[in-house]
Amino acid sequence: MKNRFEVKGDITIIHLQHGKKTIIDTTDLPRAQEFPNTWTALRGYVVGKICIGRGKSRKVILHRWLMQPAPGMLIDHINHNGFDNRRSNLREVTQSENQQNRKQPIGRTGYRGVYKKGNGYKVEVTVYGKRIYLGYYSDPETAAIVAAEARRRLMPCTQETLLLKNELEREKLWKQIREQFIKKLA
Repeated sequence: MKNRFEVKGDITIIHLQHGKKTIIDTTDLPRAQEFPNTWTALRGYVVGKICIGRGKSRKVILHRWLMQPAPGMLIDHINHNGFDNRRSNLREVTQSENQQNRKQPIGRTGYRGVYKKGNGYKVEVTVYGKRIYLGYYSDPETAAIVAAEARRRLMPCTQETLLLKNELEREKLWKQIREQFIKKLA
């Protein structure tokens, strides 16, 4: 790797062109340094080029270089930030799972999956390529709650589900800490 970098504890900042930066886990620095050329920013991601002979080159994406996914699998940036290449933000997923976590434009209602229809609001979600109608509601807030709950239940790789899993893990951890504390008091 020809880029400048700064190690700051568990994370490493890699300097890209035009003042842009990416972060990786420091444990991934040796793998990033194996790259023979310069990492650059392109369309919201970190990429580099490798010469494959006869004047031809191939584009390499940093998150794939670090994670080395199985054939046919994708790497998803959980927080949608292509410059955050820490392992805690990356996961190997199928195309379908990646689509569940894609950023979707929020329409005129201001809520994902909620559409104005007549005097009310229609709720639809798309799961594995199938559109599912979830009802008609009088106000957009109720419709948004229904849509978010449906995504939580039907789409295991969506932001709502990931946030819920993190909350449940945090609750589980706090419960263990409380139990250990109570045992020490007894």
